[in-house]
Amino acid sequence: MRKFGVLVQRGDIATTPQQAEQVARDLNVKDGILILKAQVQAGGRGKGTLSSGLKGGVQILKTPQ
Repeated sequence: MRKFGVLVQRGDIATTPQQAEQVARDLNVKDGILILKAQVQAGGRGKGTLSSGLKGGVQILKTPQ
């Protein structure tokens, strides 16, 4: 979509915690807020629970600035 001039959020795909950390660093976020979207196959929207105990596949994270 970006290729055709549609305004989209910056982001990338990570399959490991290390890759996720690198993506966060590469984004160079100024306000300290990231949104994490995880694929959680749990039978329906909002029904997933991550191994950390977080519920749902979308989390808003505050990062050190």
